[in-house]
Amino acid sequence: MKPLMKQEWHHLLFAHWPVDAALINSLLPPGMKAQIAEGTAWISVVPFSMRNIRFVGTPAIPGASALLELNVRTYVQVGSVSGVYFFSLDANHRLAVWFAKRFFYLNYRNASMVMEPAEDGFRFRSQVLSLNESKGAFQAQYVPKNDQKPSEMDGLANWLTNRDTLLTSTVQGEIFEGRVFHPKWELTDATLSIEVMTVDVGHGIEIKNKPALIQYAEKVQVITTGIRRLILSTDRFY
Repeated sequence: MKPLMKQEWHHLLFAHWPVDAALINSLLPPGMKAQIAEGTAWISVVPFSMRNIRFVGTPAIPGASALLELNVRTYVQVGSVSGVYFFSLDANHRLAVWFAKRFFYLNYRNASMVMEPAEDGFRFRSQVLSLNESKGAFQAQYVPKNDQKPSEMDGLANWLTNRDTLLTSTVQGEIFEGRVFHPKWELTDATLSIEVMTVDVGHGIEIKNKPALIQYAEKVQVITTGIRRLILSTDRFY
């Protein structure tokens, strides 16, 4: 697949929760299966700022090159292909939401969002516009541990973050793959204070306990491709 877009991701939080694999499997599109690490499936909540969005070979378009995003994701297997599946992706840019839904079949939703510096970290607030506060809200503050030097982590942290494949599904049940290229994450541990979290996590999965793993990344340069259909019988592609 050819590179399609370039972008920068800034001030990312990675908050990870273990979740029963059978529950995840019951919510996935047909053909997808939850991946297991340390004996469990996982859900991650990832708020961040996206900047300098542009197509490869073109300059950024003023007014259409930056947004905030909050995604809720899990980790899946389709045949021999593993990747990230997004239960939801909320963003504060209507054009970007329409484009990603139309051409990538991703579960984007329009949201009102604010991200601002707060006490050596960031406060992130999001409200899905089509939902009321009892279902579509997220408010939290996260602070990286500044006494810790960012590093390329191994083990579970690496398994959860360093993914270069996304998997998505159409309403007809076709599964598509896209690629996301960036350097290996340099992560630090972080603290997280969740004030409100009524985002539709996993379409019915309630997360009330503290994350098992909380990490922060300052910035990464990203190149994304278009998507292509995955043929399940042979693991070949159109």
